[in-house]
Amino acid sequence: MVIIEDIDDTRKIMVGQNQKENETLCAEARKIFQSGTSVLWFHLADTSSPHGFIFGDNPSKENIYRAATLVKKYSKEKKTCNVKVNYLSIEHVQKTDTPGMVILSKKPSEIKV
Repeated sequence: MVIIEDIDDTRKIMVGQNQKENETLCAEARKIFQSGTSVLWFHLADTSSPHGFIFGDNPSKENIYRAATLVKKYSKEKKTCNVKVNYLSIEHVQKTDTPGMVILSKKPSEIKV
């Protein structure tokens, strides 16, 4: 089940919990981005994890931290301290032929949660 958390009237966080949900959310994120809305993509650094997204313009540092925390919470690393979470605009996330796998065309920002 996709995790959805409303930030406010114009922004929300969504987190997939499996490959199929990650694929669906990535496709939805691309469409929303192409319509002119900002989308940030989140993923644990250097390991498999759910894909997380913030849909909406100008997310705050608190919004970014919350999205990173949710990605960690629904991963195998949920009990680990100081987990690195990568994030960047969906425009720099390229889908591959392998379900759930992506290639980043730009170095991501990183936050520890």
